[in-house]
Amino acid sequence: MLREALSVDHPPTQQNACWALGRIGAHDARPELQTLREQTEVEDVRAAATAGLVLLSLSECPRCGDPIEPHQVSVAVYEHTKARWECPWCDYSAVVRPE
Repeated sequence: MLREALSVDHPPTQQNACWALGRIGAHDARPELQTLREQTEVEDVRAAATAGLVLLSLSECPRCGDPIEPHQVSVAVYEHTKARWECPWCDYSAVVRPE
């Protein structure tokens, strides 16, 4: 259902679906998020797809080594293609651009 929401013609629905798929760790939605990020002209949707991809790319903190679950991480997107995330355990943060 969430993956289907990525293709509806309603940007707020697409944004919410991108964030939700990232938060629940829906790795199988990665191709759709990447396509949406590359092809949409709506900047807010592109930013949400970036956030979803960043959340799906996290597994452990490079500083403390603790495992990270997507629902535990704080993510801020800027320039619609980069995101900053923070480790919930040690306050480490990194800026990434998902592939």
